[in-house]
Amino acid sequence: GGTATDVLGKVPLVSVDMNGNVSVRGNQNVRIMINGKSTGSAAASISDVLRSIPADQIKNIEVITAPSAKYDAEGSAGIINIVTRQKNVSGISGSLNGGVGTRQNNGNFNLNYNNSGFHATLNLGGFLSWKQTARNSFEQTINDGTINTYTSTQGTSRSGRIGTNNALNMGYDFDTLNSVNMNFRISDFRFNNDGISNTISATPYNFTSEGLNSFSNFDWSADFTHKFKKPGAELSFSTQWSRGSGVTNFTNLYSAVFTDLKNDINGKNNEYTFQVDYTLPINKIFKLEAGGKTILRRINSITDFFSIDPSDQFIFDPVRSNAYGYDQNVFAGYGVLTVNLAEKWSV
Repeated sequence: GGTATDVLGKVPLVSVDMNGNVSVRGNQNVRIMINGKSTGSAAASISDVLRSIPADQIKNIEVITAPSAKYDAEGSAGIINIVTRQKNVSGISGSLNGGVGTRQNNGNFNLNYNNSGFHATLNLGGFLSWKQTARNSFEQTINDGTINTYTSTQGTSRSGRIGTNNALNMGYDFDTLNSVNMNFRISDFRFNNDGISNTISATPYNFTSEGLNSFSNFDWSADFTHKFKKPGAELSFSTQWSRGSGVTNFTNLYSAVFTDLKNDINGKNNEYTFQVDYTLPINKIFKLEAGGKTILRRINSITDFFSIDPSDQFIFDPVRSNAYGYDQNVFAGYGVLTVNLAEKWSV
C-alpha cells in the first residue's frame, strides 16, 4: 500500500517533508526522472507524481549527485531516477493492489507481456486523499504609544487531492545489439481547498475562499539504441514530446473592507526534445561521452480577473487580466572525457 514517497524517504541523501517535497542534501532543486525520462507531470507537481506510483512497482532508485553533461542543467541538487519494474519473463503476467488509510488511499493495476523480442508493460494507478481540516489562529496587539490596536483572526480550511498516473511502455529487441522503445504516460492531478475565517479588529470582517487546481500531462518518448561489440559502447537516438495544461480557479469573498475577487488561470505548454548520445569506453582508464540535444518549448497562459459589481455579480476585469506567450529554442552539444585515476578517484 506504500507509494514512491515512502520509498524515497528511506533513500540515503534524500529527504521528504510532510507535504511530499523532495530534497537531496537539503536542496529541493531536484530533477525527477522515470525510467531515465523526464516527465511533464513531475515538473508540474512532484509530490502528486510520487503519490501515484505504488512502492511495489519500483525496481530501484538512482540518486545522481554529480550528473554528466548529457543531462540538462535543471536540478542543481541532483537527479533522482525512479526505475519501475518491467518483467522479462516470457508470457503474460499482472497484478492488482491497493491501500486504504485515514489520510490517503491508492490503487494500482499492472500488466506485462513479453514474447519473441517484443515486450510491453501497462500500469494504471491513482490516489485519493481525504479532505483534511486545519484550524488556524492569529492575535496581534500594536501599541503606537497612545492607542492599543487589537486584531484577532480565527479560521478553518479544508483541502483534498486526487490523481491518476497511467503509463504504457513498449519495446522490441531486433537482436542483442539493436533495440527500440516507446513510452506513453498520461497523468491528471486535482487539488481543491476551501476556507473561512473571522477577523475581529477596528473594522471586523469575515472571509470565505474556494479554490481548485488541476494539472493534466501527456508524455511520449521513443528511442533507438545500438550497442557496439565493444562492451559499454553504444549510440542512441531519442525524441520526446511533453504536453501539459493547468487550470487554477479561486474565489475570495469578504463581508467588508476588501473587494471580492475571482481569478481564473489557464496555461498550456508543449516541449519537443531531440537527442543523440554516444558512449565509448576507450580502455579501463578513459571513457568518452559526446552528444547533441535540441529542445523546443512553447508556453501560453491566460489569466482572467473578475470583480464584483454593485449587483453582487462578478464581471470581467480587462485591465487586470492578461495573456502570456513564450517560445524558447535550445540547441546544445556536449563532450566529456572521464579519467579514472584509481578506484576512489576520477576526473
